[in-house]
Amino acid sequence: MLRRLSFLAALGGLMVVLTPPASAQNVEDVIGRYTGANADGYLQPLADVLGAALGSGWARSADIQPGFHLRLSAIAAGTPISDDARMFRATTEGFNPTTTIDAPTIFGSAQTVAVSGAGGTTYRFPGGLETDYMGTFIPQLTVGTIAGTEAMVRWFSIDVDDELGSVSQLGLGLRHDVDQYFNDLPVELALGGYWQSFDIGDVVQATTFTGMVHGSWSTNVLTLFGGIGYETASVDFFYTPEGATTGLDVALDGANSMRGTIGAGLQLWLLGVFADYTVASQSAFTLGVEIGR
Repeated sequence: MLRRLSFLAALGGLMVVLTPPASAQNVEDVIGRYTGANADGYLQPLADVLGAALGSGWARSADIQPGFHLRLSAIAAGTPISDDARMFRATTEGFNPTTTIDAPTIFGSAQTVAVSGAGGTTYRFPGGLETDYMGTFIPQLTVGTIAGTEAMVRWFSIDVDDELGSVSQLGLGLRHDVDQYFNDLPVELALGGYWQSFDIGDVVQATTFTGMVHGSWSTNVLTLFGGIGYETASVDFFYTPEGATTGLDVALDGANSMRGTIGAGLQLWLLGVFADYTVASQSAFTLGVEIGR
């Protein structure tokens, strides 16, 4: 259980709170349970989840007000783990007879799966983290406006230990006001492009890009918003066991390409709260609190 919490905390950027001194070994153990052909299937759900979560929560409205404004947001992005993401087709390696079965992914059952072989031998497929959701914390600063365009910055860096290094995140985004070019539109429209990186030491390196068309309808207090867009995610995993000359070196793409988002927000003077849900191959939801306009 402690090892599971350590890894989940790392992904959420909260290792400073939940991770014990052996955090580096815990993260590497979870990532490096496979170093051969089974690694792709075992880790693919994590690539899907990271891509969906990091591409979420960038905008809670398409309305871009003229003049200077500043908003500081704290965003929690969650990704539910589907049943399909809990198992993958795994094949025994260097074992007689060669056998292919359904084995746990990184998010699957914590129980190992044993296969009997020739001469009374046994091959064991390792278990996963056995979790239903993955959460990621995202701080964001939004600054505007120049020529109808505002900029977003996401950043944090938490030093974990000398072995693992740091958990870090950097994101950059731009949104441009489109409805300024049209008269009397009943809704606000904006175009946005967002890039983000997320690293756990030298073990996990993720990069995402999301392009969105945003739309919203607003009153002084309530905003209803949505959007449709395209996203890409690339996640690299690296791990070499101590004393080994070769290890894990896997590059995976996230499952999502198209995404559709719908949400709502409330603004009470300088305090805003919002929530949204993204429909895609890997769905996601966000909850956010912000200060500013």
